[in-house]
Amino acid sequence: MPDFQGRSIKTIRNSQFAIRNSQFAIRNSQFAIRNSQFAIRNSQFAIRNSQFAIRNSQFAIRNSQ
Repeated sequence: MPDFQGRSIKTIRNSQFAIRNSQFAIRNSQFAIRNSQFAIRNSQFAIRNSQFAIRNSQFAIRNSQ
């Protein structure tokens, strides 16, 4: 006779591993989203800093003339 109980236990274990793997994938994607948000904020700060640098150099040019 086929071992249906053994097969069902293996199926349950496999589904538990699949659930854990999907939970890790969800966590990893959440970290990736947070990292990209930080990267966006950092680039926005870099843009603002470069804009200030441009303004400062424009003032320096005007003052030197």
